[in-house]
Amino acid sequence: MLNILYVFGGEKASGAEKVIERLINHNLEVVKPHLFVAPGSYADELVSRNGDIKITIVNPLKKLNRSSSAKFTFFWQAITNNLKVAAQVIKYINRNQIDIVHANTIVPAFYLIPAVTYFKVFNKKIKFIWSDHDLKYFSAFENKLAQLAFKIFDRTLVVSDAVKAKYANSKKVLTLYNGINLSEFTPNETSKNLFRTKHGFTEHQIVIGLAGTIEPRKGQLQLIKIFENLNKTSPEARLVLAGPPSADHQQYVNEVLNAVNSDLHVTYLGKISDMPEMYNGCDILINNSNLTGSEPLGTTIYEAMAIKKIVIASNTGGSPEIITDNTDGYLFECNDQNALLKKLEYVIGNFSYLNHVREHAREKVFRKFNIDTMTDQYNSILSSF
Repeated sequence: MLNILYVFGGEKASGAEKVIERLINHNLEVVKPHLFVAPGSYADELVSRNGDIKITIVNPLKKLNRSSSAKFTFFWQAITNNLKVAAQVIKYINRNQIDIVHANTIVPAFYLIPAVTYFKVFNKKIKFIWSDHDLKYFSAFENKLAQLAFKIFDRTLVVSDAVKAKYANSKKVLTLYNGINLSEFTPNETSKNLFRTKHGFTEHQIVIGLAGTIEPRKGQLQLIKIFENLNKTSPEARLVLAGPPSADHQQYVNEVLNAVNSDLHVTYLGKISDMPEMYNGCDILINNSNLTGSEPLGTTIYEAMAIKKIVIASNTGGSPEIITDNTDGYLFECNDQNALLKKLEYVIGNFSYLNHVREHAREKVFRKFNIDTMTDQYNSILSSF
């Protein structure tokens, strides 16, 4: 059994943390996991959920707020934390006979750079890998760090070929698609009826959903405008938006909420905890991400596909790696409102004749995006060292 030290930097749970946590828990027969995690609400959740896994809270793993610090102060603190984390990692590896260290996202990868350098000199048997979940980073500094991590880590695991394109063609960069538990994301008529009853939707209405943080890159406002035109030809259609408001885009959030309040056929649910129930309650799921906010790999796309829902997504980022257009879902030209409207009109007009698309959707997820597939591929990567 391999001893793997996983290093998490998220103080709050994001998709990146949830994906690797799912992988860890699904792989306990092959891997003995150890976790280093930044303090915060996610660390508290991890400790409460994973009593059998050794979890260490590491204060210097906290992500620094660059915008609120002077440049010198930021870099001094970053270097200090970098050395503190590295020292703790080196000590832990030697005491616990760790075989592989897996950093999840760029922040913990950055903090591990001195440790990687140390073991390349003193013990090359220890291997280092990191996961890149982002098409691009917000700062040039982070983009440079990603290229540095690619060079010095033994493997870079990316969530899609779209993310892989950032790097030079190298055997060190491997695509590992995120996997979901298909027993959790499965068609459920009871769940569907509960959702519709709770939110006042009838059996005969076509419910269209979009799940994501309320921010410009997700395209909620654009979708509401498209929906106004759709309602002229499909008055039975209803639009449901789910997701927390972004603290960084308050004006956009206000515009979306005002648009929701002015249209009786549009409902905003806020942040919801039961995503399978929402997917079951909807008939069509939209991913309207724009070019500047392309999805590395749209989680809501394959989760809804697993529940045999018709998914319509913009053909940007990793979305074309999930959907084969007109086979297991539908793609439209990104930022083209008319193209999305036509896809919606087609799907609604042919809604009763698309069972083959629904079946192919779940088959695609079973083959490519389920946790069993991800675990098998991950273990193949580990055994390649």
